[in-house]
Amino acid sequence: ISLTVNKVAGLTFDLILIPHTADQTTLLAKKVGEAVNLETDLIGKYAVHLFTRARSEGAKPESKINANFLARHGFL
Repeated sequence: ISLTVNKVAGLTFDLILIPHTADQTTLLAKKVGEAVNLETDLIGKYAVHLFTRARSEGAKPESKINANFLARHGFL
């Protein structure tokens, strides 16, 4: 299934779960703290890599793409 990260706070995160996914999976039966397998998005990893590389090469500080922007949009 595909989940969208909605919010990141410290070591926790909130997900967006569409009704179809809820109906077709057992995800809602999981209890807090119960183990699940998570695989990260390769595009998100690539975006982080590009962002980190750009910062190390002296990206302009006025850029609107920063760690907060990426986190708000589910890439971190």
